[in-house]
Amino acid sequence: FIYDVKVMDNGVKISFKKFFPIPFNFIRENLDKLAVDLFEIYRSHWTIKHVDLLDILREKGYFPGK
Repeated sequence: FIYDVKVMDNGVKISFKKFFPIPFNFIRENLDKLAVDLFEIYRSHWTIKHVDLLDILREKGYFPGK
């Protein structure tokens, strides 16, 4: 979860905290719902997607609550 974004002279600093791991199989099985291209799962990068990750995780039983 991203909890802070700071624009700096040399770029952008994004502060985040991992709350739980997301299984790789979940990502592979939900590429379309996550708006992820196959090549994206084999490289490290940040991107903004127009999907609600928490809704998808809840739907599949990986994240409880509202």
